[in-house]
Amino acid sequence: DGVFRRLANVEVGAIVAIGFSDGTTSQYRIEEVAQYAKEELPESLWARDGKEQLALITCGGAFNYQRDSYESNTVAIAVPIL
Repeated sequence: DGVFRRLANVEVGAIVAIGFSDGTTSQYRIEEVAQYAKEELPESLWARDGKEQLALITCGGAFNYQRDSYESNTVAIAVPIL
């Protein structure tokens, strides 16, 4: 299993801690978990302006054996805990 194998099951309000190479950590609270078709991922996931957010993205939905890929992505959006 990959690290995000159960991302679709993460509950809104859950806390995510991110560790950095300098030994510091930041905490984020999950605000939304959604599934999108690969072609329909929102552009806002890559925005460089607006409020800070952490987007966790993994494969989701049904597996397409002809494409050797999943049909969609599971996305969890988190905001920093100040």
